[in-house]
Amino acid sequence: MSHDSIDTEIDLVHRQLSSSKITQRKEGLKKLNVLLDSNEFLQALDDNTLATPAAGKIKVGTWPGLCVTLVEYAAIEVTASVGKKKGPDAAIPKALRRFVQLADDDRRTELLDLYMGKLEEQLDRTEDTFRHMSSLLLLLQQFPGDMEPLFQQDVVTFFSNQLPVINQLREDSRISTAFTTALNSFLFKNGLDVSSRSGELQQALQPFLLRAWRSSRDQKLKDAFITCLSIQVRLGGLQIGDGPQSLSLHRRYKHTVQPAILRCCHCFDVTVCMRQEVKGAAAETEGLLNKEIGASSFRWGSEDRHGIIKISRQADSFLQLAAAVHHLNAMSGSTGAMRPNRSDPPQKKLKVTPPLVCLHEQATDAPVQWAPVLSMLIHNHCHHIPHSAFTHWLQALHSHRFEDAPEPAATLWLLRYVYQLALAWPAALTAAEDSSDAAGDDTSIRLLESHWKAVWDNLMTWLSTTTSKPAVQECGIALLAVIADRGLAPNLQLRLPQLWSLPVLQQGPLAAPSAHLVRAAFSQGAAASDQEKALQQSLLKRVLTDATAEAPPQLLVHTAAVLIYAAVSDHSQYTSSPAGWMQDWDDDFQQQLGNLARGEEWMARNAQQARDAYQKAAAAKRAAATSPEAASSESAGSRQKLTGQLLQQQLQLLTVDLQEADSPLLTKLLRMCLVTVGLMPALKDAAGAGVDTAEDLVTGAATHLSLSQHRRE
Repeated sequence: MSHDSIDTEIDLVHRQLSSSKITQRKEGLKKLNVLLDSNEFLQALDDNTLATPAAGKIKVGTWPGLCVTLVEYAAIEVTASVGKKKGPDAAIPKALRRFVQLADDDRRTELLDLYMGKLEEQLDRTEDTFRHMSSLLLLLQQFPGDMEPLFQQDVVTFFSNQLPVINQLREDSRISTAFTTALNSFLFKNGLDVSSRSGELQQALQPFLLRAWRSSRDQKLKDAFITCLSIQVRLGGLQIGDGPQSLSLHRRYKHTVQPAILRCCHCFDVTVCMRQEVKGAAAETEGLLNKEIGASSFRWGSEDRHGIIKISRQADSFLQLAAAVHHLNAMSGSTGAMRPNRSDPPQKKLKVTPPLVCLHEQATDAPVQWAPVLSMLIHNHCHHIPHSAFTHWLQALHSHRFEDAPEPAATLWLLRYVYQLALAWPAALTAAEDSSDAAGDDTSIRLLESHWKAVWDNLMTWLSTTTSKPAVQECGIALLAVIADRGLAPNLQLRLPQLWSLPVLQQGPLAAPSAHLVRAAFSQGAAASDQEKALQQSLLKRVLTDATAEAPPQLLVHTAAVLIYAAVSDHSQYTSSPAGWMQDWDDDFQQQLGNLARGEEWMARNAQQARDAYQKAAAAKRAAATSPEAASSESAGSRQKLTGQLLQQQLQLLTVDLQEADSPLLTKLLRMCLVTVGLMPALKDAAGAGVDTAEDLVTGAATHLSLSQHRRE
């Protein structure tokens, strides 16, 4: 195939892919796929690309030219599919991926270099700029493996130089979005290699960010900014360095050291200046985010009829960024905010409030806006938070009265914050690095326990009278459960009757937090009074006979085992967030950010994992004395027998008329089968507990389930 004939074929494909007729475009795509199978065609693209002058016009018969044609074709197909149930043809992204994959590393580097050159020559509002930017983005997204180190530096220089141009362009829409997204794609794959220049990138990005964030209404651009800032936090682009010593070294010895050393010190001077700029960027970024979050109309998510608030993927990314920036500024030695002391007269001079104290005050004053930020900060960065901050937060909560706020979301978010504080509390106490912060003496521990007891009592008072929606009350129960599970408040077993008299525990289905609260409270040990024994049996009946229970079967197994033995049945802790507001999204965004962890953050995460493993092992050792084998056979025997009888009754009821059973009943039967199987080891040594009968019923129920499923199919 000659070059002339190849050029003719490419022109035909270009016309077909650009046609207004869908049949012509489909034919063009088929033709292109055939051409991509030809080695002669690929070689012709190589030759034409190499022959293109640096300042010359890009022709269709080159790698970048054909890439532009494909991008334009994809845009036409996407536009044509708007408003239709069926989206664009799946063959389009396949063709784009195949085209990029066919360009090997050298070709892709040449293509990237070519497009960067074109954008350096012309970065305006024209369609040519948008096409070149889109092609650059596609190549960066599909670039395999690692770039050459020198080329990585060239790409950083390109973005640093072009960010001011983009800012001056004031096109806060698709071109700016594509440019920022391209920067994100590059940093995700190459950020660790160029992290030493992350401050330079942030310095170039900051004016563009501050102006466009305030003026643009394009949510895609804001999402791209959020991603970029999240990456920069991980790479240290917003990190405040330790540079003043280097600056003073240069000034102090500039008349006595050799010129070579002086030049090295001058490099440190540049770093110091840049770090001081970055420090300003970190504060400016926090101010930018705070202004948006602090708006009275701002909400993290919408509330459903049950009171559940779940945040979207975009809001979750924004929340994680806000928490990270607040943590960064708090840990950097920032002096905090100028705020009046609440107890001082208005005319008194403003005092400086430490950032974490200030954030707690905001979270309690305006929980709808700020409690999620503090909750996420604790969730993601508890291993860096000093013990003094945890102590202050708990002391401030000692006298707090939970109440039904005019906006239910305020109560819900405040409960979620205190829940996260309780969940992180043990790790924070063991992770305290400052010996002056350590709460190792008995007096300090008793003081902390008294604070948690006050939180518990305030919660109990509120839960006994609240008329909040189910999700809000469930969050309160989840908070009680985690306080009990962590052993934060002393002598819980003395208050069990009062606990189970709460209306939320007497009504409705047995939700996961309620089941966990039963398990956690009785794991602390129960008194031997007749009242306690009757309470255990009553709760055991509810756990095993509540056909509408919403708790996971495995949690019901653990709860029942605890009620049988009044001892720890396993050593796992309940760590899921109330109402599932902290969600694990099904994408690789957080994984990509995690891959950028470095330095102290990487070490802290590994240390946290080691501490968690140690705490789990210690809990297992402490629980050995209260294991089922060590429990009183006399006190546990009656409950074992009762458990076997209850399981037998439930399985018999649920297998009646199974041939006519609907899906909900089949689901309940399956749950009960799982609970029964899970409790078998705990009942094996109980004579007359109905275990053998229950085993037979499980086998029969499983057969019925299988036959029923077969009939339904």
